[in-house]
Amino acid sequence: MTSNIFTPEEVYHFNHLSFGEALVNLEQGFEVSRQGWNGKGMSLKLLCDVSLGNFQLDPDHNEELFTLQHHMDSIILLQTSDNCMVPWCPSQTDILADDWYIHSKE
Repeated sequence: MTSNIFTPEEVYHFNHLSFGEALVNLEQGFEVSRQGWNGKGMSLKLLCDVSLGNFQLDPDHNEELFTLQHHMDSIILLQTSDNCMVPWCPSQTDILADDWYIHSKE
C-alpha cells in the first residue's frame, strides 16, 4: 500500500519543477502552472490528436457546400485567468524557470 504522505523535500520538489519535468507531466495528462506567473488560475494543458471539421455555407441558399477535415498536431494551450484557452509558446524565462508545479490532473 502506497502512502500519500510526502516528506518536506518531496513537497518542495513537486512545487519546484524544471520546465522539462513540467513538460513530462503535461504529456502524462496533468495541467501545470508557474508560481512566477502574475495571473492566478493560469495553467497549461496539452491537446493531442485533434481533428477539426470545416464547412462553408452557400450564401444564397444557406446550405452547406462542402466539409473538410483538418488534423492538428499536439498543441500546448494556456488557460488564462478569465478562462480563455490560447495557444502558448514558452519564453526563455519559462524554459529556465524552476518554479513549475502540477496544477491538476485533467
